[in-house]
Amino acid sequence: MLQLDQLTLSRGNPALSISFTLAPGEVMILSGPTGSGKSTLLLQIADLLESPSGQITRPPRIGLVMQDPALQLMRERIGPEVALWLEHLAVPPAQMRPRIETALAQVGLKLPLDTPVAQLSQGQKYRLLLAAQLVAEPNLLLLDEPWAQLDPEALAVVLDTLDSLRQKGVSMVIAEHHAEAFARLNPRHYPLGHTEPVTLVRWPQLPRGHNVLALEDALLRTDDTALLVLPRLALRAGECVTLSGANGSGKSSLLQALAGLEHRLEGEVSVLGRRPGQRGKRGAAGRIGCLLQRPDRQLFAATVAEEIGFSLRRSGQSLNEVSHWLDTLGLGHLAQRSPLHLSYGQQHQLALLAQLAAKPDLLLLDDPLAGLDANAQTRLWELLITQCQRGMAIVIASHRALPDTGLAWHIDNGGVHVAA
Repeated sequence: MLQLDQLTLSRGNPALSISFTLAPGEVMILSGPTGSGKSTLLLQIADLLESPSGQITRPPRIGLVMQDPALQLMRERIGPEVALWLEHLAVPPAQMRPRIETALAQVGLKLPLDTPVAQLSQGQKYRLLLAAQLVAEPNLLLLDEPWAQLDPEALAVVLDTLDSLRQKGVSMVIAEHHAEAFARLNPRHYPLGHTEPVTLVRWPQLPRGHNVLALEDALLRTDDTALLVLPRLALRAGECVTLSGANGSGKSSLLQALAGLEHRLEGEVSVLGRRPGQRGKRGAAGRIGCLLQRPDRQLFAATVAEEIGFSLRRSGQSLNEVSHWLDTLGLGHLAQRSPLHLSYGQQHQLALLAQLAAKPDLLLLDDPLAGLDANAQTRLWELLITQCQRGMAIVIASHRALPDTGLAWHIDNGGVHVAA
């Protein structure tokens, strides 16, 4: 049984006092705005973060899957990663393999045990970490925003497993902005602050300019492996295209290749008039903005304000614009906080603003909605519409349904297709 008695979060103003009891087989959904302390509470329940006050009574075995899988992954291949808990529990090696394979099957990862972890997508890594917790047969499972990391097919598999575990007496606490997706678990709800309903965004008809991105008979390679075929794609100034596909289909790899960061594109490829990775004319730096799935890897300044200030200086703009940019997504009150002390969703917002402040001509966004509540998502869409109205071209990758921007690409069966 899990019991919280007058527990105080280490962040949040005013401080919250949290009390609830969770019996075996019960599920609790933690809801609340971005930055309200949901992830912090999970860490406190897992005994990884001290609470300023209050008491927690915990069951003996707890499994935790955090928002960013990279923070927990320890080993280079998926089999040894899942085996880690079994080694701590001194399970004989002969008994490990069937338990590892069962745990991977529970999360729908049908891959060889020697598959490199680095080859997995963000969603696949999340499932791998879940398998690594399930193999230890926890009494309590703590999940931080699984909806944001899993495509619909993967989520359905995981929900089947969670429902089965619940019926066997495993308790769960799930921090989630999309509680409706977990209704079949018959959860209780504990709100950490008020949340707004989702506002549907209508993308306006915008004037379109010159070609910013053009690919014809192109091929995306990762190492020596052909990953995606791109027959004919084009994006013009002022357009926003959504890029969809299942976990592991190649969305992130394509964005990184377009940005010239990793992998390579063969064939006829033009991004802002040059091949990806090719240095442009003097002063052209910053014309491509790219938001990756791990925002903390793109944040390096001492404060939130300095993070935006760096982008402004880089593009020759006044530092007086720092407050304007932070206020567009409601981060003004965090100006003097360290980016590393923000929530996962707030880090996403800050990393996006840092890219936008540099005024790129092409913006590549990899799952920018992760960790954002409904209000934050609405602000994001309104900001992106404004940027398109000013002529920016945007590519947004996600495994979830996005607003209809008038242009969509879909990855399926190793190819990228223009959706009808």
